[in-house]
Order: sequence, then C-alpha cells, then structure tokens
Amino acid sequence: MNIVDGIIVKAIDGFYYVICEKVEYFCKSRKKFRFKEIEPKVGDNVSINIIDKDKKEGVIEKIYDRTTDFIRPQLSNVTQVFIVLSYKEPKINLELLNKLIINFEVLGVKICVVINKCDLHDEESSIELNKLFEKFPYDVLFVSVKDNLNINCIKEKLSKNISCFCGPSGVGKSSLLNVIFDKNVMETSELSCKIKRGRHTTRFSQLIYLKDFDGYIADTPGFTSIEISKDINQYNLKNYFIDFYNYDNCKFRECNHITEHGCGVKHAVEIGEINKMRYDMYVKIYNKFKEKRR
Repeated sequence: MNIVDGIIVKAIDGFYYVICEKVEYFCKSRKKFRFKEIEPKVGDNVSINIIDKDKKEGVIEKIYDRTTDFIRPQLSNVTQVFIVLSYKEPKINLELLNKLIINFEVLGVKICVVINKCDLHDEESSIELNKLFEKFPYDVLFVSVKDNLNINCIKEKLSKNISCFCGPSGVGKSSLLNVIFDKNVMETSELSCKIKRGRHTTRFSQLIYLKDFDGYIADTPGFTSIEISKDINQYNLKNYFIDFYNYDNCKFRECNHITEHGCGVKHAVEIGEINKMRYDMYVKIYNKFKEKRR
C-alpha cells in the first residue's frame, strides 16, 4: 500500500479530490465510513492509498479528527468565516446575519462581516450603515469589488487559515473571490431583475489554495435562510452574544436580559455601549424560542 496524507479540496457525487504533497488525486472512500455514519467532507485531513500514481487515483483510508464540523455548508476544519452581505442589492438580512453569527460562535471559529457592493451607496446609505454597525463586536469590512475597496484587508486575514466565505446569493461573493485570486476562478451572475435575488452560481463546496498566503479559501453554495443550531435554546442563547460578556453584572444571577430589573446588559444598550440592532435581534430570537415552548 502507498499511504499518504492530504486534504479534501472538492467533493462531487461521492467522489473526492484530495491534495497530497501538491498533487491532486481523484478518490473514492471506503464503505467502512458509511457503516460508521461518517461521510468525508471538504476540508477533512485524510490518509489515502494511491491506487494508480499515473492516473492520480486513490482511496480514502482514514479521516482524521475534525477541529470544526460544519453541517451546512458541509465543511470541516474551518478556522475563520467571512459572512458576506450587501446593504442594498439585495437588501441586508439582519436576522440571517445574526443567526449565522450564533451558529459560528457555537462552532468556535473567528468571524468577520463583509459588506460588499459599497460602490452602490450614496452618502445617506453610508451614514445608515456606519450607525447600524456601531459598537458591533466583530470585525466589519466595507468592501467594493468595483473600486477595490478594502480587498487587501481581507487578504491580510487569510494567512495560515482555512477561510469560509458564506452568505446569501447575489451579494457578490464569487466576484469578491475572483478579485482576491486576481483571476476568474468562480462563476458569477447578475441579480434576478424580478426578485432582486441572486441566482446560485456556486453549486458545490470546494477549497482553493492561496499560495501567497499559505491558506485555503472555501467557496460554498449561497443560501437565503438558516436554522439556529440545535444546541441553542432560550436559556443559553445569551452565552453566544459576546457583546454581553462585559456587562452581565446583573442584579439577578440567572438574568436573561429581557424584562428583569437591574440588568447590566439592558443598561449598556441604553447608554450605547452595546449595539442596539444586536440586542433587538437577541430579544427577537429569544422570544421565538419562548413561543416554541408554549
């Protein structure tokens, strides 16, 4: 047996493309993984048995433990995520943004929010956007592919990481990745004129190696809705809002930061120390959990 280690960079219809020592192999996986209910994923570190070196074909023999495990999209070992949105076309979906943040907090990855298409903004929109993300607890980059605005700020974050770019269709995610790579590596399309939503241009997840940064970028299919992780409920939801951490000196130990008196978080919102949009979204999601229990 000729066993080598590598990383899965693409998965299509039960076949896997694995990079081993800078060579890409076309691989199948052993049936034993199905019996163990383990399915190889893009991002998995694996051992393969090279069946035909000339044809670059192999079989996946082992999947190493995952540091992170994404269900949707199907990815593993991601170290940071860029949540790509637009403010105007399509209109920003704040509930989607905050649900994504909660889920990525559960997974324990670094988070950066990217607002693309800033070249479409007039002065009023720019003021609104700055106010919306004032005191936001994560890095927020205002980006324009057309004007090459803050593209280098994204590139600086890519070194030694497996980075996932995710967000709804139509926000210019594929165009953004093409600019980062400085070549046309992703298919792009315009917004649907009728519904102002993007057509799905990314049809499967894949990792692309960035030689200059010694890192990988994951491109994933777009989506417009998402469910919050099953690990979250109305009682532990507050633990995944990192902006609350420095202000939970509440009068009541089990304060949920909703209607309780002497709540440090609510006071911080009132004096502008916590982003109001974030808090309002926390209350909205909390109340949805509460209604489900009735």
